[in-house]
Amino acid sequence: MTCMRIALSLLAVALICSVGVAEEIEYVNSCLWSGGRDVDAEGDHAFCAFSNGLVVLDVSSPAEPSLVGRVYAKGKGRAIDVSDGYAYIADGFSGLQIIDVTTPSTPIWVAAYDTPHEACDVAVAGSFAYVADGSRGFQSIDITLPDAPLLIGGWCEGGMARELHVAGDYLYLADALFGLRILAIADPNAPILLSELTLPNYPQDIAVSGGYAFIAAWEAGLKALPPG
Repeated sequence: MTCMRIALSLLAVALICSVGVAEEIEYVNSCLWSGGRDVDAEGDHAFCAFSNGLVVLDVSSPAEPSLVGRVYAKGKGRAIDVSDGYAYIADGFSGLQIIDVTTPSTPIWVAAYDTPHEACDVAVAGSFAYVADGSRGFQSIDITLPDAPLLIGGWCEGGMARELHVAGDYLYLADALFGLRILAIADPNAPILLSELTLPNYPQDIAVSGGYAFIAAWEAGLKALPPG
């Protein structure tokens, strides 16, 4: 018992001393803001999805980017799309996060929608946010009111939705198990599967331009496919 009292006394003294030198502690960095996964740029700002939230950088001088704002989100920021003053983040198992970035130096968390599985990617088109949601396909979310996102539809037929791209009335879905899937979304409430193409390796990302779908296909490299 005596030894325990001595140990506790020494601990108390150490804590008191540490308070006295607290002003000598220098902030270096934080792992909270590590793990940058995606970025969307608008004007002089880059909006970055990090593992723990949104980071806004001033890139008016690209050689010297500077931090101007950030906001915490509890998931695993995997992808971001910025539209009309709002940042939409696919936040892993925390679903879709919506952040007001009208004033880039003071981003404000607005709302979230907890998707059924894992939000891996997001694309905003008009008043809808389309979220690639892992084993639950993709979700169509009405963002007419950013502070009150509303699920209005979706599509799921097995697989593992990882990335997506929206072009007009079509959605191109990169699925880790089924390859490329193309759907008509003229009616976001009722998407229609038009075609699909099995790929030899897991698709990791997708972009559509000039009549072709370009797919990052893991060890198979880059695939260029005519979407039709």
